[in-house]
Amino acid sequence: MRDQIGNRITEKDLVRWNIPEDLLHKLVFNVVRVSDGGIATPQGNTPPLIQLSITIPIHSDTPEPVLTDFVCVRNPESEALLDALAGVGGRKQ
Repeated sequence: MRDQIGNRITEKDLVRWNIPEDLLHKLVFNVVRVSDGGIATPQGNTPPLIQLSITIPIHSDTPEPVLTDFVCVRNPESEALLDALAGVGGRKQ
């Protein structure tokens, strides 16, 4: 399975999903983990968080599907591409 620019998608990859408008109201997620945060660390208290999981069936006529709405985030060049695709201005470093 590959993303829209040809990167192989593997388990545990970080990906950006440019969700098509017609899917936004149909998405259902499974809650994997919930934390109220507030645990003290040297950097300050941890924030609350919710971790979600989603299963997406892929319908493809090809042996290796290409997910045209996904981009793997792997390096600074990928982040610049994601910003360009999302229409976001320059990233602060």
